[in-house]
Amino acid sequence: MPLRNMRSAIMITILLHLMAVPAVAAGETVPARRIDVFGSAEVKARADQATLRCSVLGYGSTLQQAVERARQKIGEIVKKLIAVGLTTDNISTSRFYPGPNKGKKAFLSSKKDFQTAIALTITIDQLDLLEQTLYTLSDLDLETLSPVRFSVKDDFALRSQAREKAIGRAREKAIALAGELGATLGRICIVEEMSANPSSINIRPGRSNPFNYSGWDAEYGSAGSGIAALVPEITSRTAQVRLVFELAE
Repeated sequence: MPLRNMRSAIMITILLHLMAVPAVAAGETVPARRIDVFGSAEVKARADQATLRCSVLGYGSTLQQAVERARQKIGEIVKKLIAVGLTTDNISTSRFYPGPNKGKKAFLSSKKDFQTAIALTITIDQLDLLEQTLYTLSDLDLETLSPVRFSVKDDFALRSQAREKAIGRAREKAIALAGELGATLGRICIVEEMSANPSSINIRPGRSNPFNYSGWDAEYGSAGSGIAALVPEITSRTAQVRLVFELAE
């Protein structure tokens, strides 16, 4: 290759290389240094409400008759629960199943050709009424009675406390790391809440036996009862957050 052509090829190669290297243009700023931290926290509280479910069955020679008989049983349940101290706000219909009776029924008889199942959800927000509610339900004509599930009334507030605590821990970690690097924290760039799974707080007694208590405590005893009431479990909510800060000089 002639010397002139060789020099031209070298110059072209150098120019192409320079064009491929990114440069900071006039007016552009170099990306700020950042620190990326995570924080997690758990907040615990004793459950302050209980939920249980019960159901009844009504039979009849017609669907209307089966529905009415099931309604009569539900009306009796509601009446008894209000006498205990609950209100209609504590009681709701969760399931309603009217239809033909496909189970056991008398041969050549039409008295049970149809059946209606109605299920109630009962929320007890005053736990001193829990025992009496259970005793009252046990005396009624129920088809099923579920175990007791405990929960926290203001679950949103509990989650907020966990998130606030997690943010505080992440910030403390960021301050400590920045100090070790000889820098200070600048403005916050990213706040991200990670997913967290709440713990289960279900009481799991034996088969449909809500009286299989898990714990007792004199502090929760009913006045004049001579015994202690059921102690609700401790529930917890967890939170995890990611914070990204700029580092100041």
